[in-house]
Amino acid sequence: MKAMQENTFYIVDKDFHITDFNDTAKKIHIGLKASDICYRAIMNRSEPCERCPVAGNSSVTSQMLFDPYYSCFVESIFSEIGNGQYGVISRPTRNNERATANIDAALGFFEGFINTFTSTYYLDLKTAKFTAFKQNPNYKMYGQHGDWSLFDDYIHDMIHISDREELYKVTRIDYIKERLSKEERYFIDVRDFGSGYERCYKFYVIRGADFDHAIIAFLDITPQMLAKYELLSVRDLVKAAKWTAKVDADGNVTSVVFSNEVRQIAGYNDENDFPNDIDFYRSLAHPDDLQRAIECFATAALDKSGKTDFDCQYRLKRKDGAYMWVRSAARMTRNQDGVATESVGIFVDLNDRYLKEEKQRELEETQIALRNALEEAKQSSRAKTVFLNNMSHDIRTPMNAIIGFTNLAEKNADDKEKLIDYFSKIQTSSNYLLSLINDVLDMSRIESGNFIIKETDANLLEILHDFSIMVQTTAKDKQLEITYEKINIENEYIVCDKVRLNQVLLNFMGNSIKFTPPGGHIKASVKQISSTDPKRATFEFSVKDDGIGMSSDFLEHVFEPFAREDHAPQGTGLGMSIAKSIIDMMGGTIQVETEKGKGTKFTLIQSFDISTQKAIEKEVNTKTNLNHEKAKTILLAEDNELNREIAEEVLTELGFKVDSVENGQLAVEAIQAKDYDLILMDIQMPVLDGYKATQQIRNLPNKEKARTPIIAMTADAFEEDKQRAIDSGMSGHISKPFHPDKILELISENM
Repeated sequence: MKAMQENTFYIVDKDFHITDFNDTAKKIHIGLKASDICYRAIMNRSEPCERCPVAGNSSVTSQMLFDPYYSCFVESIFSEIGNGQYGVISRPTRNNERATANIDAALGFFEGFINTFTSTYYLDLKTAKFTAFKQNPNYKMYGQHGDWSLFDDYIHDMIHISDREELYKVTRIDYIKERLSKEERYFIDVRDFGSGYERCYKFYVIRGADFDHAIIAFLDITPQMLAKYELLSVRDLVKAAKWTAKVDADGNVTSVVFSNEVRQIAGYNDENDFPNDIDFYRSLAHPDDLQRAIECFATAALDKSGKTDFDCQYRLKRKDGAYMWVRSAARMTRNQDGVATESVGIFVDLNDRYLKEEKQRELEETQIALRNALEEAKQSSRAKTVFLNNMSHDIRTPMNAIIGFTNLAEKNADDKEKLIDYFSKIQTSSNYLLSLINDVLDMSRIESGNFIIKETDANLLEILHDFSIMVQTTAKDKQLEITYEKINIENEYIVCDKVRLNQVLLNFMGNSIKFTPPGGHIKASVKQISSTDPKRATFEFSVKDDGIGMSSDFLEHVFEPFAREDHAPQGTGLGMSIAKSIIDMMGGTIQVETEKGKGTKFTLIQSFDISTQKAIEKEVNTKTNLNHEKAKTILLAEDNELNREIAEEVLTELGFKVDSVENGQLAVEAIQAKDYDLILMDIQMPVLDGYKATQQIRNLPNKEKARTPIIAMTADAFEEDKQRAIDSGMSGHISKPFHPDKILELISENM
């Protein structure tokens, strides 16, 4: 206290830096140091004082200032001492009348500010603590001082459900700090039930003396907002339906009397169908709302202070069985000990308002859903545009090779060595083009839900052997070294979809071959790992390369359809998406480890039912070789002239006699006129398609002819197409384009 009676002395330069100060200043302003900004360190301000001579705001060298550290007015004397510096002496004022007048003026302004608002709070943004300057009596349950988190309770208890989310948002400490760093104040309108009926407030957040404090204020604007929000005014409450109830010491309703207006609001006529019975009334309350309403009433009844009134909104069943929203509110009559004995209440129909709000919410949700759908459609459109652009490029690349080498073959028909080279490249390009088409077809089947996993008995080691042969040529052409490793294989006989398992492994290997430069190394391995089910075997398949790897950004999208990294040379961007879908359908898991410039590792963990060697051998022994002792005669039904010519040439070279027809009707007539060992039937043909032709053949009176093997040879390549062919009576299915070895194998199985 003695230090406060002594003068404080400072030297301040033209940039407001304190360059020196005396011991009294040091005692009052703990931690004060040279180079501090004077108005911040001494006056706790964010900018120079209004009449500061140093700032050039005044020529007055003696003035009264309110010093927050003295907590009173001080008289400050400024004197220019040269070199752009000022000496400042401050002391508690001896001019009591002048000081009192200034303090009274400040307090008068503050009091006017406080009285303008219904409630005002001072919030410390550093500690998140509040102090109430003025408080609505209904809010005193939340305290005069405390943590700002109590404000969440107020929002939940008092604020209209439609306004809560926004008020939650704008009263977060971080939000307040950020908002007040850009503007002096902000506000929103909210509806409040705390005063016993609805009021509307303008909720203000105002920057305090500095950026670490804020003033929270409520301004009652109910009269202006009655029309906008359809608030319940006092007049509404007077017109509301009435009810009274007797209450026991435990806050339970012992008896109740309803006015006819209550009954009419709920669609009832009189006391006969809506008795004065609390149990009957509770049976009408919605099950999800009943307990809340009972607890709300009990809380009000048991509050002996009388500060809590019953006010609850809930759903009530109308006479027609539909639920409606109502509001029930009441005040308690209490005895001299504060115990509630009776309640007098009102009953208000809120259904129209709730329906209106519900429709508004539904409209907003619909608008959001439409916006989301539009954005998804745009993204889908963009993805498909990228896909079509990629497909256009990727299809044209092999087509250009096919057309180009075909032209070169025509010009060099006499050069056998060149022809062999050209045809080899045409074959490679054709196979790549076919793989593109197959990817698109697979993705289409996956998206439509028609992709089927067909499990059969298989030998895992044979699958791996076939897999290694398939990739051997491609890897050799690119000068890549591939090593294979089998670890702890105890159950080689399994039940699986061989085709789909091979497809996944080939996809892994294909990516590694594609993105590993010549001279690189790829390691493929399969390891049997422990399984808790003795009837199942679990394997870890992995393909690891030392290629270019993937970026971490692309890795997040590697399984998305049409996804391709910028450096990807070609492909639909569907391979990994298809592989992931197949693995999911098989019940496995996939993991990708990659590092840019260092390579990629694909890992599949998959469990299979264990089969037996006998089952596999039985399958192998059922296959028969074609007996060429007598040339077989085949009927070919194909409407496309070029396809028919190719098939005739291939079949003739394989040693068959071939008769051809252009549609299904001619095929039916041909089999009746002549005996054939087998029929190759296209599906989509004029006059009579392949399915109907097959059905007519199966119904021929001549049972020998009716049993003639019929194989679908068609561009309809989906699994469901194969099944439909079998269901129509066909013996097998081969998709175009076909390989001679494949058609020979299928014919052998059916002759």
